This record gives sequence, C-alpha cells and structure tokens, in this order.
Amino acid sequence: MLQALIDSFTCVLIGFLSVKILQKNIGVFAGILSAFNLNMIVLSSMALTETSFLFLFTLSNLLLVHYILEKKSKYLYAGLAFLALSTMVRSASYYLLPLTLFYLLLLVFLRDYKFFKLMPLFAVSTTIIGIILLPQHLHNWDENRSTDFVSQKGTHILGWVVPAVYQYSGMGSYDDGQKLAHSRLEGELKKEGLISLPNDPFEASRYKVRVAYSIFEDFGYFNILKSWTVGALINMLAPSAAFSPAVRAMEHPSFYATQGSGIVEKLWFYITGSGSLYLLILSVGTITSLIFFLIFLLGWYLALRNKEKFQQSILIFFTMQIAYFLLITGPIIGSKYRLPIEPIMTVFIAYAISYILDKRKINLSLFRNQNLIVRNKL
Repeated sequence: MLQALIDSFTCVLIGFLSVKILQKNIGVFAGILSAFNLNMIVLSSMALTETSFLFLFTLSNLLLVHYILEKKSKYLYAGLAFLALSTMVRSASYYLLPLTLFYLLLLVFLRDYKFFKLMPLFAVSTTIIGIILLPQHLHNWDENRSTDFVSQKGTHILGWVVPAVYQYSGMGSYDDGQKLAHSRLEGELKKEGLISLPNDPFEASRYKVRVAYSIFEDFGYFNILKSWTVGALINMLAPSAAFSPAVRAMEHPSFYATQGSGIVEKLWFYITGSGSLYLLILSVGTITSLIFFLIFLLGWYLALRNKEKFQQSILIFFTMQIAYFLLITGPIIGSKYRLPIEPIMTVFIAYAISYILDKRKINLSLFRNQNLIVRNKL
C-alpha cells in the first residue's frame, strides 16, 4: 500500500512537471498517462527500492526545472538535495550529481559570463550534497578504509556486464561469457599468489573491476559499443508486463540463461522455448512499448523544433539524463532499468499526443470550413 501511495504521488509530480514545462492540459494528460504506466505499476507492487527512488528523482527534476525557468537558487539547492537523497536509495544516480551540477552552473555562466556568480552556488550546492552523502563515505572509510560509495561495482561489471558484452557482440553465449570472467579472475588470483578474493568487499570489488577492464581491452571498442547499443534498444522496448510476477511464473526460459552467440540467435531460442500465452503477452507488450517509444521520439523531435514552447535548456537536461541512464545500464537488460527515465518519456509522449490532437482539430475545422464554402456555392 505504501509503495502504491508513493507511486501515486510520483504521477502527480509528473503532471506538475509537464505543467511547468508546457501547459496545464498537457500536464493533466501526462499525470493520467503515468497513472497507467505499467512499468511503474508493476514495480510499485514489489518490495523494491525503485519506486522510492523514482519519487525522489522526479521531485528533484521538478525542482531543478523550476530553477532553470525561474533562476531562483532555492530550487537548485532543494533539487540537488533530493537528487542526493535518491542516490542514497539507489546509487545509480551517483555520477549524475556532479554532471547535473556542472550543467546547471554552465547555464548560469552562459547567461552573463560572470565567474563570481558561480562560487556561492557551487559552495552551497556541494555542501548540501556532502551533508547527505558524506556519512556513507565516512562509514565505508571507518569500516573498510575505502572512499568508494558502494562495494557492488566489481560484481556488477565482471559478473553481469562482461558476459552480456560477450554475448551481444556475437562472441558466444552468456554462459560462456560467465565462464570467461570466472577463469580470468581465477587466473589473476593465481598470478598474485592468492587463493581467494580479499575479505574487504571494497578491495574485492576493485580487484574484479581491474579484471573486467582487462577483458574489455581484449573485446575491443567496437564489440563494447555494439553490446551497449543492443542493450539500450532492448531496454527502451522491453515490455513492462514481462517483469510482473504473474507473467514471470508462466512457461518461459531465463533470458540470460538462454543460449545463443548473438542477440538474434538468443531471441530465437528464447521465443521457441516460451509458452504460447507468455509469447502473446510478450508480443503485445513489445508492440505497445514500440508505439510509445516512437511517440516519445516524435515528442523529443517536436520539442527540438518548437524552441518557443519547449525551452532548449530543459530539452538538453532531459536528454542528458536519458543518455546517462542508458550508458550506465549498458547491456544489462530489463524494463525496470528504464524506470528512471519513464517520467521524462511521459512528458514527451504527452506533448506529442497533444500536438497530434491539436493538428487533428485544425484539420477538422478546415474540413468543416471547406464544406460550408461548397454548400454556399451550391
């Protein structure tokens, strides 16, 4: 119930975000759209941190959009504070904090080219972020003498990203990629005369990261880029229903465990190994995701063209966030990894649909006028 309540508040925030950027009727429409967002509904029904993160992240975006439009520093400080709080819930936004601060300070500088205006904004902003994040860093230092924020980076990169790159680049199956990562890790340990990884989780994480980067060097930039592109495309089109516990209980193989040396072969084996009802839900969900993705692209394009209605600094800000989350997610796939950008996508989708409806009204009015002219002539 609490998750559902938080999700409802997020829908309201998405509506306010659209109102602030565009206009009231589009904001109401965006709020309604988000209330029917299956990705948000499914994840809010599960005991995960995604729903709380999305609420804090969306609130941060609303405040930062206020700052971009109204140039009041209180919105900057509050927006960065909630962005830092969202990072405490999920560390995915950790590197977005300095990127966001840099972008917003750059906007201030480009307005009047005065460095002295940046100093108080930078000082207060970094202090606020430090107050929220520093306790976690100090805790990690006291416990493990590490300045890192989390200790899961190594497991994520070596255990998940390396096998995914191995498969999506066409070098072999995901299972083979896992075996490669494991054998390379064992080989590096033997070289250094170690039997196992260090007990310190942060030291072990750094060790895994070092091994993973050495594997990436062997893969080459093209294969890494290819797998990241495939991962981004799948994440944008992944049907939200597939993550639902009821759908996941249906007959189908694990996508990661499915054999295949490339994405096409992997998809083929996945489809042929799934039950008919699961495939039906998957097909409908994928087609629906594709339609909304295309509408989102249209909305983004319209925002790019209509500089008077959609401020370009906000467009760049949102595009930066979309690129950031697609980049850090990489080849790790699943509809839940799209969740942080769902509110942004909803704004663009609502904008595109309202534009289409407005054009349709204009065309209908022209059609009526033409009919009246013909009738008068007769």
